[in-house]
Amino acid sequence: MLVKPTLSLPNYLKRSDETAIKVDISSIVLDGEGLWSKVAVQNIIDKLDDGSLGGWGFSITQLDLDIRKSELHGGGMSGAVNIPITEVGIGFSATYVPGTQNSDMEVKFGIVLQDKIDVDMIFASASLHESSTFGVTIEENKVKPNALLHGSISIGWDKKSSKKPEDNNNNNVSSFSLPSINFQGFSIFNNNADLPQLNIQAMELANINQQGKLAGFPIKLSGNPGFTNNDNNEIGFNLGLMFTLSKNNPNGLKGSTDFTIFAKYNPQKRRFVYDRTNLNCISIENLDIAVSMEI
Repeated sequence: MLVKPTLSLPNYLKRSDETAIKVDISSIVLDGEGLWSKVAVQNIIDKLDDGSLGGWGFSITQLDLDIRKSELHGGGMSGAVNIPITEVGIGFSATYVPGTQNSDMEVKFGIVLQDKIDVDMIFASASLHESSTFGVTIEENKVKPNALLHGSISIGWDKKSSKKPEDNNNNNVSSFSLPSINFQGFSIFNNNADLPQLNIQAMELANINQQGKLAGFPIKLSGNPGFTNNDNNEIGFNLGLMFTLSKNNPNGLKGSTDFTIFAKYNPQKRRFVYDRTNLNCISIENLDIAVSMEI
């Protein structure tokens, strides 16, 4: 007997309006052993804004299912996911692994690498290592997407940059840049309130002799940069900096400070967006100059 049914995808894969995702199946076969079908569908969800994976936008460009004797024998899907640190979607692939008598079916996700990813919340560009991962867990009926990223990142803007912080009559830092920084264990996950949080294990300059610039002054990293998850859905990217207070004299006065880039989670955009920067008190050769700038 041949019929043309509709298949509903699992509850953790939803449209952004929380409705189920349904797929028309071309045909199935029912016999004495059960239901048999093979599904191959393209472009189920075209836009990242139309899908919701625990609040993260996603799309599905390809879905394949192999159903035998009323059980899922295999299959997979591919598309993109909007990890909430970037405006662009990051490609993913997923493979269905059939369950056994002692285990349920597993869905194994993987990231499809691309050349560069704009992390516009901190004016950065990132390259991901192939060891980066993306996954989904279900805890107490809640969908918990997560990403663990490894790679390198460069941060910066200047006066001519189209993506520099907007000047709100308080832009005391005209330019900021750091060359390639290697990072490991950049973790993005949903907390108990279903809002994304960020943690990072380690960051260091790819070349210890490389220098960045802050308002034209040479700078180097001091210590290990990291993220803080603040109240009101805000994160801070904290950088300890050492610099020479002379643009042309490497032996001039040296100073140190902390520089923080703040971003806030925007529920409409479902990602963090840049909010402001803060340059803390500058310490110069045992002198403290009370300078604090918020941009």
